[in-house]
Amino acid sequence: MFFSPKLLYPVFAVISVASTAFASPVAAPVAELVTRQSDLVSEIQSFQSTVSPLIDQLSQAAATGADPSPAVDQLSSAFSDSTNSFKSKKGAILADVDVTVFLDVSLDIVVKLVVALSKFPLLDLFLSAKVDVILSAWISALGVVSPGIAPKIGKGIPTADIGIFAILKLLLSAKVLAIVDLLGIIKL
Repeated sequence: MFFSPKLLYPVFAVISVASTAFASPVAAPVAELVTRQSDLVSEIQSFQSTVSPLIDQLSQAAATGADPSPAVDQLSSAFSDSTNSFKSKKGAILADVDVTVFLDVSLDIVVKLVVALSKFPLLDLFLSAKVDVILSAWISALGVVSPGIAPKIGKGIPTADIGIFAILKLLLSAKVLAIVDLLGIIKL
C-alpha cells in the first residue's frame, strides 16, 4: 500500500499547532485606549475654555443691546468643530470616572449658553434656531463617546432653567436632552 496513516500524524500535528498559533488574536493595547479617553476629557475641557469667553460675549451683548450675531457665529464655528471632532472618535468610550467630568463640563456649557440667550429681551428666531441646531448636534455627538449622556445632561439642568428651553424655542435641544416631557411640549 502506497498510503500509510502513519504519514498523516505529523501533518495533523503541524496543522494543529499552526492553527492555534496563528488563530489567536493579538490583544489591543490598553494604554492606547486610556490615552484616547484622557484625550477626550482634555478636549472637552479645552472646548469649555474656548466657548466660555464666547458665551460671556453673548451675555455682554444682551446687557448692552449689541448685535449677538458675531458671538453666535463664533459659537457656531466652535461647536461645529467640536461636534465633528467627537463624531470622528466613534471607537473611544469613556470610563465611568471620565463620564462624570464630561457630564459636569457639558452641563456647565449648556446651562451657561441657555442662560446667556435668555438675557436677550427679543432674540431673533433665526439666531435662536441656529443655536438650537448647533447645541443639539453637539449633544448628540457627545453620545458617540458617552452613550446616554444627553438625558443625564437634561436631568442635571436646574429646574429654573428648564423653562428657558420653551421660551427660546430650543425644541431640538430639549428633545435631545429628553426634557420635552418636563416642558409640557408636544413631542416632535
